[in-house]
Amino acid sequence: MVELLYSSGMRLAELVSLDVYDLDFQDASLRVTGKGRKERLLPIGRKAMDALERWLACRDKLARPDEMAVFVSQRGRRISARSVQLRLARWGITKAVIAGYTRTVCGTRLPVICWPPVVI
Repeated sequence: MVELLYSSGMRLAELVSLDVYDLDFQDASLRVTGKGRKERLLPIGRKAMDALERWLACRDKLARPDEMAVFVSQRGRRISARSVQLRLARWGITKAVIAGYTRTVCGTRLPVICWPPVVI
């Protein structure tokens, strides 16, 4: 979860609304619906992809058959934003850190690192 937030720069609301079919392991990307219901593609770093693959193996044992959320609780349902905030706080990661730092890093460094420039 943390690796994905850092790697892609997604918002907390985008993380908890992420469904399994939004992931594209071949293109190393995921599709999110952000503010204003705008859909966008985000790159996924190698470490985040590895972590996601490990999580999805565990997720299948937890998730209810009709649940499409990537991140589920022990009850098998989609986790809430508050649940993620509490979990991150236990690890010493505050909302301000996630909202500010990861979005800034991804807005400045990630396009250069992960998305090669297109020659027109």
